[in-house]
Amino acid sequence: MRFSVISDIHANLEALSAVIEDISKENITEIYCLGDLVGYGANPNECVEIARKHSFKCIRGNHDSAALDLRKTESYNSYAIVAIKWTHDTLSKSNKDFLINLPFKIIHKNLLFIHDALTGRDKYILNTIDAGTNLELMNKNHPEKNICFFGHTHLKVTYTQKISNLKDKAAELKLSSDIFKILDGSIYLINPGAVGQPRDGGVEASYVIFDDEKNEFRYKPVKYDIPKAQQKIIDAGLPKYLSDRLGTGR
Repeated sequence: MRFSVISDIHANLEALSAVIEDISKENITEIYCLGDLVGYGANPNECVEIARKHSFKCIRGNHDSAALDLRKTESYNSYAIVAIKWTHDTLSKSNKDFLINLPFKIIHKNLLFIHDALTGRDKYILNTIDAGTNLELMNKNHPEKNICFFGHTHLKVTYTQKISNLKDKAAELKLSSDIFKILDGSIYLINPGAVGQPRDGGVEASYVIFDDEKNEFRYKPVKYDIPKAQQKIIDAGLPKYLSDRLGTGR
């Protein structure tokens, strides 16, 4: 079966709508979402409603949690705090109820789905050393799983290591438009990249298509109407910085 994995929508309706349309063209109906449906962008209600309409298999991200409980913004920068307070006031009760009932982890067959890191909630996997630590922990706590999808960093990246070498730092796959095969005897951390706020220098939305029968996956970039999403942020009275960064991918 083929399914899609998306993450970090951040209330960017234009990006999410474009990705949903692309997923539909791929004839995929099952969508796993790694969290952060809201925060930063100007359409939190609309994005949550899309998740509900399309029956996303969704987990709760840190911005989703903060939109429900503003005490969780202590470590946020000033731009994020302004946006999450606005989001908290803007979200409907039914959409808040949806977010609060989301799990923090999904397990399916040989797959794990998390928002941040196995080493702790709100932790980041930013390099091969972090990845090596997380892969070792994954093998210890979930030895029957060989793939973990994660988000949070807004960076599309895949790390891997042979099970026999888990004391070493992980290797980072060189990404391309090619299909990547899952190799026997190795375990993987796969970040699909961000839908709504990329930070890897690219401005296109990104997601992953996974085939669990062929044991392979590929990344899909998707263009969307960036100026429209930017203007909505300005019109909502949110920080201009959040609008500007959509045009830089940083």
